Amino acid sequence: MTHQCTKIRQWYKFFQICPDGDEELGWILARDGLFLLRFLRKIFTRDRDCDQATRVFFHQNHRPSAVEEDIMKFENQTTMFAAVQADIMKLENQIPMFSLHMILQWQAGTNLDLKSILRHVWHTLSPFLYKRDKLDSHILAETSLRPDSHLLGFVYEKIICSSDSTDHTEHNRMWKKRRLITLPSAVELRRKGVKFAAHVEHLNEIRFDGRSYTFHLPTIEVDERTEAVMRNLVAFETFVCKKETKPLMCYVELMDRLINTAADVQVLRNGGIIHNRLGTDEEVASMWNGMREGMGEGEYEPIDSAIDDVITFYTNYEYIMICSDLKEKYFPRAWLALSTLAGCIVLILSVLQTLLAWEQVRLQRESMKNM
Repeated sequence: MTHQCTKIRQWYKFFQICPDGDEELGWILARDGLFLLRFLRKIFTRDRDCDQATRVFFHQNHRPSAVEEDIMKFENQTTMFAAVQADIMKLENQIPMFSLHMILQWQAGTNLDLKSILRHVWHTLSPFLYKRDKLDSHILAETSLRPDSHLLGFVYEKIICSSDSTDHTEHNRMWKKRRLITLPSAVELRRKGVKFAAHVEHLNEIRFDGRSYTFHLPTIEVDERTEAVMRNLVAFETFVCKKETKPLMCYVELMDRLINTAADVQVLRNGGIIHNRLGTDEEVASMWNGMREGMGEGEYEPIDSAIDDVITFYTNYEYIMICSDLKEKYFPRAWLALSTLAGCIVLILSVLQTLLAWEQVRLQRESMKNM
């Protein structure tokens, strides 16, 4: 590990936290890398879809350390397990992939690489919930693993890659002024007839359906690690990726606007948008209300477009409801509306015909008097 210290120091230059000695740096990375791989062991071996090579590797080539035994002992305690998951997802705790690859090859003595392992864990570490039968298999199969990447960056890229790879920067500028308008909370939208549904899994699928008055949002699991993971994903998006479009920051902003009180959390929970494993709805509301502290405003066209659509519905609610009631009461079918329109046209033509006939008779009488 020490012969890679120059490369490692260059990688950690952004964080400015490297120790002075090469030997100390090598020991720190070796220790932390071993701990990370051993902690991920539980996630991989619990995965029913984990391939046999990965399963055999973790069962046969790893004897748990004293620290790992303590973690396994408290594995069923959500707080302990979530705390470690949150810690390994912190931006300042990341380990370069090339270091993890070196440790893995040294331990395994096989051709097992990180790509085959990490593709089984990104959706587990992601705060968003994905249906196992709908995970995008071609994204997992074509996983690209850059040597200079790390676990947090890998999970972020998978979330964004699953959502959309298109840059919407130019289009986003159309929505910038509109986003300054305050989005109503979930309770306020519910009072206007808006329904919430978790029929989408990716950020680019967020939308508001004006026909069914349904706001489609992905499902997020809220527990002890959620705030830390989301903050670090947004920090990575802002300070490392430096992308003009910021999907996760935009999503956090959207959720913060929807949630003001515990009642808002209940509305979203009933719609399947939030899985509350944190505690009370008050705790979830408090978490979201404080998450945007220190964050800027994100831009992402699908979310901005959905916000604009729902604000338009909210501000024009009375007019939309009147039109909907008229349509439902008097024109429930398209053919009935057309037949009514045709009847009106025939009536107008008949009235015109009568008026023209009367005018013709009047003219004839006047001409006879003049004679």
